[in-house]
Amino acid sequence: IHGSVSTGGIAMWDHRSKLWESVGGAAVHGVVTAMNVKDDEIVVGGRFSRVGNIDANNIAKYTSGSGWMSVGEGVIGDVHAVTMTSTVVYVGGRLMKAGDSEVQNVAAWDGVNWRTLQDDECLRIGRGICGVNGVVYALAVVGEYLYVAGNFDAAGGLPANNIAAYYSGGWSSLAGGVDGPVVSLLNVKTLGSLSGRCIYVAGEFSTVRDESGELAANGLARWCVGQTRQGVTDGSAATSAFWETVQVPEGILSVKAVAINSE
Repeated sequence: IHGSVSTGGIAMWDHRSKLWESVGGAAVHGVVTAMNVKDDEIVVGGRFSRVGNIDANNIAKYTSGSGWMSVGEGVIGDVHAVTMTSTVVYVGGRLMKAGDSEVQNVAAWDGVNWRTLQDDECLRIGRGICGVNGVVYALAVVGEYLYVAGNFDAAGGLPANNIAAYYSGGWSSLAGGVDGPVVSLLNVKTLGSLSGRCIYVAGEFSTVRDESGELAANGLARWCVGQTRQGVTDGSAATSAFWETVQVPEGILSVKAVAINSE
């Protein structure tokens, strides 16, 4: 035991020295509820106004070379989820504005400007700002697709039960979606006769639905794209995208987080 370290909402564990350390020697003035790391960049979100001496409205980033920095003008509203690619940071939560742009609970930062995730068809027929109509708790990027999940029933002005995908300027549902809030997403590369990806979806739901019908799911399921449905061996019932349930221990009704051991 080496005593306590003042961290201000975010800390890191050095497994070599077996010590807790602050990140960049600066405290977050508020609460951190989301974090994502890519290469040497850490992006955190939550409900705060400053990190150290830097003004940062609910989102900030850190690199070892530059220290803590704001992300443009930040966002108005609580951040619950952060994910990123090599060029874009996506944030979700209860968001009203990102920079100068009005948004609907999800937004993107391209390194220069904040923007809403607009749906061209939605805007054409005048459905509003065209994000998702409820709180976002989880985000995941797979290739050019952004998966957005939380507690909502519409994305881009169209029905989407608690999870949706955004691609090339448009929103789409994941078949019938899930019947309760989603709080965690994890994308996993899967190998098989048809190589594809599955998004593990965790939350407070009991069923998922696709073209095959309704499936019981105690808070954990996966949406698979580009492979064969589990249990199908002759290829006759193969489909490009579908829900699969994941067995959970008896008595569990909801799942808050999911991780996969890839070793």
